[in-house]
Amino acid sequence: PPPIRSTDSPAFIEQAKHDIINELVHRGESFEMAEKVAIKVIAKSKEKKGFRGCNKLHPRTY
Repeated sequence: PPPIRSTDSPAFIEQAKHDIINELVHRGESFEMAEKVAIKVIAKSKEKKGFRGCNKLHPRTY
């Protein structure tokens, strides 16, 4: 899913969570593990806020 920000609507965040779970279950993960991973992915995405953590494509120039 696209980067998730803390300002995104709860419905958008919930849909992203469902999308992640569906993809992981499709790849063979258990539902419980997929749910844990989805929660962690969303939390990390909220922390990163877009490109801040991507140094390869967007190196810091300061």
